[in-house]
Amino acid sequence: MVVVNGYELSEREQHLNVVNLPSLENLAKEILPKAGFDFIRGGSEDEWTLRENTIAFNHTQILPHVLSNIGNPETKTSIFGLPLDTPIVMAPAAAQGVAHARGEVATAEGMAATGSLMTQSTYSSKLIAEAAEAGHDAPQFF
Repeated sequence: MVVVNGYELSEREQHLNVVNLPSLENLAKEILPKAGFDFIRGGSEDEWTLRENTIAFNHTQILPHVLSNIGNPETKTSIFGLPLDTPIVMAPAAAQGVAHARGEVATAEGMAATGSLMTQSTYSSKLIAEAAEAGHDAPQFF
């Protein structure tokens, strides 16, 4: 376990069998150091917005659509003229180091590998230059 600024940073890696969000939360609670889990799991102040967002999410229904006559689907797109292999943009997530010691560096590697766009938070646990280098010229926003 690495300690930075008083926070324990896990270097543990394992395959997770995630069934749904509550199961992911339970697994994360077992794996992450307590302070890191509490930071990620919690909301600000009295957590009113967290509760309201959870209620809204739980009331949203995703209706499945079956594709037909799609022989070679294409996921490539662009944003602000930047080509992306997949239409995924990662929202800026603060202090990723509390979840894993590699933090934003690992995220940059993963987003680059999928051809997606990473955005880095002002409150990152790694330097912008470290994440940029790990992303191997993949597009990144700050």
